Amino acid sequence: MISNLNDFNRSLGEVMMYAQFIEHDIKEIYLNILGNGSSENADAIKMMTLGETLLNIQEFDIRRKLNTFSIDEYLSLKQITKIRNYYAHSVYANFAYDDDENKFKQAALRLEADIKTLADLQNMIEEKKIKILGN
Repeated sequence: MISNLNDFNRSLGEVMMYAQFIEHDIKEIYLNILGNGSSENADAIKMMTLGETLLNIQEFDIRRKLNTFSIDEYLSLKQITKIRNYYAHSVYANFAYDDDENKFKQAALRLEADIKTLADLQNMIEEKKIKILGN
């Protein structure tokens, strides 16, 4: 349970870690399904946003009649960007400048829920990556 700012800061790092792992693994999956692991492709994919990468995989799936991710998985994965952006751009401002202690408690509860969400998504992505890449 997150009860103070130190716990909050540590937990925020955990959310960002999961988000980065997910984004990295999705980009590896995309590079693999393209079938061309050239350094030019890898460099271009590294520069894509997570949203762009997911859209490209989804379009590739449609064209090739593949199911890299299910519809529900795509919907869940698209939430990662929103979750990450919330923590990167506004979470502290939402409670730090407000005297209402409930704002911190609400942010802490949301953070705890998002850690679980991202941990579950990261596990799912890791399993997909192993299945697709074979390692």
